Amino acid sequence: MKQLLVYFFCIIIFSCKNESVVVTNFYLEDFPDFEYCKVDSIEIESPTSIYFNLVRDSLVVVTCDGTEGHFIEIHNLNHRNDVIKSVFKGIGEGVFVDARAVFDDMNNSNYFRVIDMIDNCLAEINIDTLLKYREKFQVKKIFFPGIADIFNVCVYDKKNFIAQNIYYSNDNEYDNKEDRFLFVKRNEYNVRKDIRNYSSKYKYWVANTNRVVMFANEHQNRLWCAFSYVDQIDIYSKDTLQLLYSFRGPQHFDVKYVCNEAGQDLPVVSIWGDHYAYKSAITTDSCVYLLFGNRTYMVGKEVPDTIPEKSEVYKFDWNGKPLKRYILDRYAYKMTMDSKGEYFYCTADKIHSQPSKLIRYKL
Repeated sequence: MKQLLVYFFCIIIFSCKNESVVVTNFYLEDFPDFEYCKVDSIEIESPTSIYFNLVRDSLVVVTCDGTEGHFIEIHNLNHRNDVIKSVFKGIGEGVFVDARAVFDDMNNSNYFRVIDMIDNCLAEINIDTLLKYREKFQVKKIFFPGIADIFNVCVYDKKNFIAQNIYYSNDNEYDNKEDRFLFVKRNEYNVRKDIRNYSSKYKYWVANTNRVVMFANEHQNRLWCAFSYVDQIDIYSKDTLQLLYSFRGPQHFDVKYVCNEAGQDLPVVSIWGDHYAYKSAITTDSCVYLLFGNRTYMVGKEVPDTIPEKSEVYKFDWNGKPLKRYILDRYAYKMTMDSKGEYFYCTADKIHSQPSKLIRYKL
């Protein structure tokens, strides 16, 4: 009898995990409050910057253009001076060829991550250790297998990252029928994984359409996947990875997928046009802040160098209930927050061809 009950329990869990969830639309008027935000100050400019990341309210980690030979700068926000001008110079062992700094954990502000899209690896860097050893700091790389997209990853628990399979598709017509998630060990350093071509197993190459901002919260038992190119948010139970809610926002209801079979190992699925949805996230134990890119260009339309769009920040509770809209006065594509919740710090552009700047908005 006990074995029979366990058997039925497993069937129920499996069925719930794979049960389809109806996509619910939300609209701008669903936010009960909104606020127009104007730039308070521009603190730091770096001529080769890609992203700015605020660490412990006083240090700014800058990811730099690799063509200049360095990838990380650290500036003191209060004194406006350089702490570390450059580390990780050149190309070689322990060096990131094409690095992007990622900081997405408000509860653990001593660490930030640097990812390398070429070698499909990342490093978790302790800011105090980096400041202690500076240019002598040795990077420990965590390599991901070839089916795990290094951009679509977040901390799952003390031992594991959770990553999205690059062959996972959210479009029913071009579906590889692949499970969405896989796990990668956090403490397995400098062990290279197989990143060869797995295309013979799948029908379509879909990695250009399925990128997400992924983050989780243990206390709320939630895992979020907010799409970068489609205005859609999927919310999972963190422990069971069961899809609980799927929300589609006000901007991108009519995204069209197209398939091009010319000159590729697999037919390449892409989105018709150029769309920018969710670009960055800040989380606390009580709420989620999502930076919405708010840019759409259709095929054949010239993309202007001056960026006319203005980004927005959507505030939700962990179940996706809209709480507040913050309407920024310019386009931004990276966001962090100070520990007191007084400022948004953003990487922003007005002219696409010019270096990005660090700006802040007082809340």
